Amino acid sequence: CYPEAEDTAAPQITATPQPTATPQPTATPEPEGTPETPAAQTPTETEAAAEGDAIERYMQTLTLREKVGQLFFIRPDALDPAQTPGQINSSETEGVKTLTDDMRAVLAAYPVGGVAIFGKNISDPETLRAFTEQLRDSTTVPLFLGVDEEGGLVARLANNAAFGLPKYESAAAVGASGNPADAENMGRTIGGYLADYGFTVDFAPVADVYTNPANTVIGSRAFSADANTAAAMAGRCISISPAMATPPRTVTTALPSHIRRTMSLPRVSGSHTAQTT
Repeated sequence: CYPEAEDTAAPQITATPQPTATPQPTATPEPEGTPETPAAQTPTETEAAAEGDAIERYMQTLTLREKVGQLFFIRPDALDPAQTPGQINSSETEGVKTLTDDMRAVLAAYPVGGVAIFGKNISDPETLRAFTEQLRDSTTVPLFLGVDEEGGLVARLANNAAFGLPKYESAAAVGASGNPADAENMGRTIGGYLADYGFTVDFAPVADVYTNPANTVIGSRAFSADANTAAAMAGRCISISPAMATPPRTVTTALPSHIRRTMSLPRVSGSHTAQTT
């Protein structure tokens, strides 16, 4: 009987140590298991949030003048107090290729967001590298440095013999293969050498759908007359920080967009379906 009594009474007290068994919190390291599920996503989301916070904090340090300045891209010639508007905008006049003290003073007074370098501002590799470095080092707010480098007809660097860079016949020639990988290779090549020369924005590629032979300004700069092909090619071509030379649309007008902006609206031909697909 004694063993039975011991068996009956003691077990219940031993079994009751649920507090000891209840170390479920320890056994159920759900806190560890739970973080592991979101672990793949949480770091990314956390980093994105942290980056957003950092940008927000940085924006708070800018003056109103600096914030407004970020909306503008200018030619480097506009920084030269000696140049008239006509000289600044002319492709025939000599372009500035180095930063003077007077130009630095103008940039400090008018802290723009970016500088677009044109063919007349480019002479040789060494001068260009020095120029982009001077521009970068002259501002407290980082500058975007942009250039038109589509490949083909419009290529400020590759079409300058002093650079000896890879050249492309045209976007249309690349698009003729119908293989988006060819456009991606083009983008990687162009983006690679632009980054090497200090550029952070490429005003390319042309994302137009070339449907009007009368629009000779676009012509072979577009990848294709087929909307799907043009979209696939332009999407894969995007390289460093593109700003698309022209927005994705069909070219049914005879005038290029930069001319249309200064004139009355042109007549658009073609069906509504063709315009929206």
